[in-house]
Amino acid sequence: ELLRRHKEREKARPLYEEAIALRRSAGLRDVTLAQFLHNLAFLYQQSDDIKPAGPLLEEALAIERSVLPPEAPLIAETLNNLGLYHQTLGDVDEARRCYAEALRLRTARAWEDAPEHGAVLNNWADLEFEVGNDPAAKALLDRLEEVLPSDEENDPERFQRLSRVARLYARLGRYDHAENLMRQVADFVERLNGKDSPNYARALTSLASIEAQRGHV
Repeated sequence: ELLRRHKEREKARPLYEEAIALRRSAGLRDVTLAQFLHNLAFLYQQSDDIKPAGPLLEEALAIERSVLPPEAPLIAETLNNLGLYHQTLGDVDEARRCYAEALRLRTARAWEDAPEHGAVLNNWADLEFEVGNDPAAKALLDRLEEVLPSDEENDPERFQRLSRVARLYARLGRYDHAENLMRQVADFVERLNGKDSPNYARALTSLASIEAQRGHV
């Protein structure tokens, strides 16, 4: 599956490059060119060499700002991907700046594009979790739960969020909350994948880690 996706990306890349070259040779700096640049950057972000994605996203963003309304969804989407780019390269401050602006734009339209709004919150929470800023990560995950509430008993994305919140609670020393949430996650994974699945083993490992941190073992 990974090889198939890699081959598909390799086929798509020269097509985008040709389309971009044609738009540029025609002197066109429009939304279509920005979208081509954005899409090509995304391909690079899925590859082993993500560095070419940065200039492509910056150019796409400059075009979008010049031809689109300030709160256009494409601008926020590009900022979110630019944040991911900087996060991958370890530029935490620049990633935060991109996420903050993308979130500000998404907030103005949250009523109509909640999934995209949630994507920004999710990426930013991941960043704060990676750098050990647990209170900030928890606050962002709480906002994510507000934007993307789920009453579905078997919603995998909800249980992924619960797993991260459980780990945050453990790192913050709130072990009862952490254990309760991780047990919910383990029960869900058992129902979904069975006790023999790697996901269930990982859930049990996380639960054991919480217990160990609390001093039960």
